[in-house]
Amino acid sequence: MKYPKLQEEKLEEYWTDISQAIVRLGGEGFQQKCNDLKVSILNENYIEMLTEIIEIVKSNDSNTQGFQRLLDNLFYVKSKTVSPRTTTESNYKRIADLLLRVGPPAVRIIFDREFHPKLLQRELRKKTARLAHLKGKGLINAAQWDKLFKSKDENKSKTFDLSLMICLIRYLTTIEVTDQLPRPDDESEGAALSRLEYYRKQIAYSQECDLSVTVFEKYWADITNAIVKIGGNIFLQRCNDLKMGKLDLKDKAILPEPTSTNIPN
Repeated sequence: MKYPKLQEEKLEEYWTDISQAIVRLGGEGFQQKCNDLKVSILNENYIEMLTEIIEIVKSNDSNTQGFQRLLDNLFYVKSKTVSPRTTTESNYKRIADLLLRVGPPAVRIIFDREFHPKLLQRELRKKTARLAHLKGKGLINAAQWDKLFKSKDENKSKTFDLSLMICLIRYLTTIEVTDQLPRPDDESEGAALSRLEYYRKQIAYSQECDLSVTVFEKYWADITNAIVKIGGNIFLQRCNDLKMGKLDLKDKAILPEPTSTNIPN
C-alpha cells in the first residue's frame, strides 16, 4: 500500500506553520520538541490526523486540554528513553491505523464510482461555489482545498484523505451521511460512511489517546464491518492482518504485502 509523499518545499512550509501554531498554543516549551522531531522520525500515518487537530485548536485557542499528551502520542521521537506503549495506547494506534490506512482505499471505491476520475476535475469546477461554502463552514480545510484544485491528475482522488472524500460524497451526492452513529441494523452505504466518519472524529478529537479493550473491540468490529461493506470482502483480511500485526517502533502495524492484486492502494 502506497502513501503520498510531501515535496521538500511543502514540508518546510507545513512544518513552519504547524510548529508556530503548536508553540503559540502550548508555549515556548514545545519549540525544542518540534526541533527534535524534525531531525528524528515523523510517524507519517498520523499526518492527516495531526493536520486536522491543528486546524481545530487554531480555531479555538481554549482547546488546549490534553495537548501535550496528544502530541506525545502522535509523535515518535527517536530516543533510548522512549517508554513502551501500554495496551490501551496500542489499541488507540491500531484503530487510527485502521481508519487511516485501510479506510481510504475502501471509501475511494465509492468515491470514484460517484465521481468518475476523468470527470472529477470538471465536477469540482462546477461545484466551486458549493465547495467554497463548505470551506467557509470549516468542513474543508486549507490543505484539502489545495488538493481539490491544484492537481489535474485523473488519479487525484488518491491524494484525498478519508474526511475529504466522505465530505464530498455527503454534500455533492445523494448518499445520506450523518454525524450520528447509525443504528446497528442500518446496513446502507451511507450508514457505513457515517460510521467511518464518526469513529474518525472520536479518534481525532480524543484527548486521552487510549482505548480500553472493550471499547477497542467495539470500534474495531464497527469500523471493519463498514470498510467491508463499502469496499468488499477483499478488505477483510487486510483488517485482520492489521489487528494482529506487531507494532513497529513508530507505532505502525507491520503488514504483509496484499496477496490479491485486486486490493486498491
